[in-house]
Amino acid sequence: MKDNHLEVSVDNQIAFNFSNNDVYSVDWVHSAKYTKDWVSNTKKVLPPPSFVREIMSYDSKSGFLYWKHRKDMPKSWNTRFANKKVKTNGKNCASILYNGNKFRMAYHRLVWCYYYGKWPDSDRVIDHINGNHYDNTIENLRLVTHAENNRNRSTPKHNTSGHVGIRWHKKASKWEAMIGVNGKQTYLGYFKNKEDAIKARKEAEKKYGYHENHGRDGVVNG
Repeated sequence: MKDNHLEVSVDNQIAFNFSNNDVYSVDWVHSAKYTKDWVSNTKKVLPPPSFVREIMSYDSKSGFLYWKHRKDMPKSWNTRFANKKVKTNGKNCASILYNGNKFRMAYHRLVWCYYYGKWPDSDRVIDHINGNHYDNTIENLRLVTHAENNRNRSTPKHNTSGHVGIRWHKKASKWEAMIGVNGKQTYLGYFKNKEDAIKARKEAEKKYGYHENHGRDGVVNG
């Protein structure tokens, strides 16, 4: 089959004749290996903070966000959501629509954006100072590095000593103390008495800039 613009050739190729001298072909059999060059670099653009403030309100005392009445939404939406708390899913995230795109965001990031009028820096995380990630009062939120966030955690559920960084070393028959520094475990030594191991750990926490709430009990990590 042949016309002035398209010519089907053998070997599963299609040749496009744009002129008498120029012929461009595509091998459909082997085209898969070229698809990496066709991937779109288009990314969703975060909604501007002004939009977040336009559709939500924030109660700084309770730490809750509320939907505002919206003229761009149908009456049924306003009946159901306007002036009510912004609900979250099991991962404490809320969804908003902007320019036809759906954004699912951590609740505390929305709070931060609303209060400060800007999104948190991409290389930072929001730490809940008291360890309760449902407490989104602005006084309980701070912007930190991942390392700083790891220095303000509760005692893990699997911990059997009752103190983070302390464990019983069966072979040595002593208490072992350790602490994370720059992503690596630093061993602080073996101790006959548990209290001495805890003391060594506490001193190391001060030395390496751990938050005073680190190792707390009974709260959900932020």
